[in-house]
Amino acid sequence: MINRFFVIVFIFLFILLTGCNTGNQVDEGTLAGNQTENPLIAGQLMTKSESPVAKQTDLLRLKSQEKESGKVAGSAVKQKENKNNQQKEAAKKEQQIQQLSYNPTEHKDTKQIAVQAANIRKGPHTSYSKITTLKRYTKLDVFEKAKVEDITWYHVKFRDQNKGWISSKIVEDYNPQAKQNAREKQSDRKLLSAPLVSQMPELPRGCEVTTLSMMLAHAGVHVDKMTLAEEVRKDPTPFSRKNGQVHFGHPNNGFVGNMYTFDKPGLGVFHDPIADLGEKYLPGRIVDLTGSSFDRVLSQIDKGKPVWVLTTSWFSYVPESYWETWNTPSGKVKVTYKMHSVLITGYDDRYVYFNDPLANMKDRKVAKDRFIAGWNQFGNQAISYK
Repeated sequence: MINRFFVIVFIFLFILLTGCNTGNQVDEGTLAGNQTENPLIAGQLMTKSESPVAKQTDLLRLKSQEKESGKVAGSAVKQKENKNNQQKEAAKKEQQIQQLSYNPTEHKDTKQIAVQAANIRKGPHTSYSKITTLKRYTKLDVFEKAKVEDITWYHVKFRDQNKGWISSKIVEDYNPQAKQNAREKQSDRKLLSAPLVSQMPELPRGCEVTTLSMMLAHAGVHVDKMTLAEEVRKDPTPFSRKNGQVHFGHPNNGFVGNMYTFDKPGLGVFHDPIADLGEKYLPGRIVDLTGSSFDRVLSQIDKGKPVWVLTTSWFSYVPESYWETWNTPSGKVKVTYKMHSVLITGYDDRYVYFNDPLANMKDRKVAKDRFIAGWNQFGNQAISYK
């Protein structure tokens, strides 16, 4: 009886244990199925004993890898697109060349390059590839010409009988003295070496005193621009607007407004306070050329002396729409915010050269007639020294 009881108990326990193992096998099979769906994530995220933080880190790393893979793929696509575009462009040029028709005729002449650099091509059109680039004044022996799209092209020989085509628009008649003449013309330029000082960032409106500091430095007297900014005469009249009219200081009485920031009202200063300040450092040597012709300004350059001038910030004529009339304690004054001071350092037959404290450019050049037009608008204000 007892033995039968133990047998029954044993059979019952065996059935229970077998059922539990079967359930575990099903769960593991389900897990295995999930792993099969995404083996990469399973391998990275379901490692034994991983913390949630580690799993999150791995997930971010996987996303980064996917992103990098996308970049590589995108780069490959872009390279392929660029290659296709290049091929299309080449095919387009080839098609243009095939569509061109020209009948070269014999033409004997001697030309030279008229620009700084000119391309010699395989055929009479810009669609043809470039053979080489020649410098200005290079001699060209013309033996043929052709007209393509209303432009005459020359078939030329150059340097050891090399051949190519060049547009008639960038050549001129050969002159064996042209290069020498250009050198001599260049030697006619008068150019002084004056120190360059930038007004920025300390003096957004301080071009006048900064230019004076450059002129004084050329004379051998070195004064900091900030010192000159403090010492220049000021007009303390505050800015106000009444009935649409501006009431402010007069630039010939002293600096008007704030020199140190554009956040407050301000303009600048005319020649008189600058000349007075210059006298402090070069007593008896300041030459006020205001009202004189521009030839007198250039004569100072000939004497080796740079010239402080007040002109427009455009270095050319400024239309009336940019000018306005202010009411000042000394009467009305016509002004424009397009006002700037520079130091003239040289000239030639076409250009004026100057140090620009705002652009921080040494020997900047502007066409002479344009520069004079702007200078005239401020009453030919100029100061130099002797």
